[in-house]
Amino acid sequence: MLNNILKNWSKYSVRTIFITFCLAALIFSGLISMLIGSDSSWDLRNYHLYNPYAFVEDRIAIDIAPAQLQSYPTPLADLPFYLLFTLLNDHPRTMTFILGFSYGICLILLGLIAFQLAHLLQPLQRWVFTGLVIIIGSSGAATVGLIGSTVNEMPMTMFLLASMAMIIYRITHRGNQSINPLLTFFIAGMLAGIPAGLKPTYGILAFGIGMGVVWLFIIRTLPFSAVVACALGMFVSFLAVSVYWMLTLYEQFGNPLFPYFNDIFKSSMAKVNRFADTRFIPGNLSDALLLPFTLWTKEHPPMGGPPIRDLRVGLAIISVTGMLLFAVIKYARSKITHTSNNLRINNGFSFLVCVFVVSYFLWVYSYAIYRYILVLEILSSILIIYPLFLLVRRPLAQYFMLTVLSLTLLLTTIPNTWNTEARMFFYGRNHDNEKYIDVNAPEVEDNSLVFLVGPDPMAFFIPFMNPSARFIGIHNNFLSLNDTNATIDKIHDLVAEHDGEIYAFISNPGSRHNNS
Repeated sequence: MLNNILKNWSKYSVRTIFITFCLAALIFSGLISMLIGSDSSWDLRNYHLYNPYAFVEDRIAIDIAPAQLQSYPTPLADLPFYLLFTLLNDHPRTMTFILGFSYGICLILLGLIAFQLAHLLQPLQRWVFTGLVIIIGSSGAATVGLIGSTVNEMPMTMFLLASMAMIIYRITHRGNQSINPLLTFFIAGMLAGIPAGLKPTYGILAFGIGMGVVWLFIIRTLPFSAVVACALGMFVSFLAVSVYWMLTLYEQFGNPLFPYFNDIFKSSMAKVNRFADTRFIPGNLSDALLLPFTLWTKEHPPMGGPPIRDLRVGLAIISVTGMLLFAVIKYARSKITHTSNNLRINNGFSFLVCVFVVSYFLWVYSYAIYRYILVLEILSSILIIYPLFLLVRRPLAQYFMLTVLSLTLLLTTIPNTWNTEARMFFYGRNHDNEKYIDVNAPEVEDNSLVFLVGPDPMAFFIPFMNPSARFIGIHNNFLSLNDTNATIDKIHDLVAEHDGEIYAFISNPGSRHNNS
């Protein structure tokens, strides 16, 4: 009866529900961001404020690595935050509310993906599936911990989800020619290329989406022209958001990715080093496959960041592996017994499986830092739940298993805002500040040299200081006075020729965990 009612709902009713959901998701995301509090992370104190400030004030040739190694990534990704900072720093709750919107948009896009993916299910199943995907996908450990954060994982994930939503919509509505299919894939490619250009760690996820489109061509779901359109879109948007900064870095330092991959470009301004963080990369295939399970089995999982607990990515690996084995066995049995293979895997689901598998292995052998696969944690909800709807036929058994699974995932998740030792749920966040970033900056004389000494973040107070001063970071993750390169020579020359005041701010070793 309920299926019949839902089936008879008009497109107008569905559209009304969607608009209502969009508004509710944005309001909810803003409120939950306010509840969690304003960001005071290490990355914000190090470069998410300084880099866009330096870009706007054209300080790339003035300061020397005040934000350490992170002084040189493209500042474009941080410009929206910097704009909010300049307009709303005196209104921290409003600013925090707005910063939560990217989370709400991710929820909307995840709901769109799930609803389109479930178009062959019964109406009740379709709504239940979509609802569970949103609940489980929105409550992951990394996801909750990054709501309202300034580290840009959520906005980048937003672009990737939008790209996948467009691709899945197109392959589930192949008869709809209201929009040119090639234009759809070109725009989807552009959406995937933007995060790759703004934050290079997302290049692996854009590549995963590209391989997903190639897979759809291999299984004859898409023409080759769709693959070309998607790849072209990625290339165009990647260049659009990255080429200016790459040329700037090349002009200043002789390396368009400075200081990264300096073992290839060999700029004299930095060590001949790749500057890649390989601390968490597993040593073999079994460790790579088991890595997500360390989120539950180890107190301090080897994936960077605060300790968290989450089963989603691990269960997604089990679900995908089991689904593939079942499909192979089903296919082999149909060939041996000469019977029909009645297992039909949704092309959209197979696309997401391909994106997940390719992106996961690229990530695990490139970084293995958990927050970089935020999008895979969110998509894990689909990869875990959809096979249950496909393989479990009896509704009672289906809903029982879904209930148990959902409760297990929700009750065992511990986000990275929870710190067991500090007994703080919103660890690394502020709630009582009169300003979003409130700094009592020390005064320095005009045209002085200011050395930021040590590995802890201090660049966040530069926008509040005398703009005529030059700031130099040393003895950090990028520069040491013991190094031998052109940057160190430049520092020596600056000191030798300087006739004004020289200051040294030495970091407190315990400041990494202090709010500021």
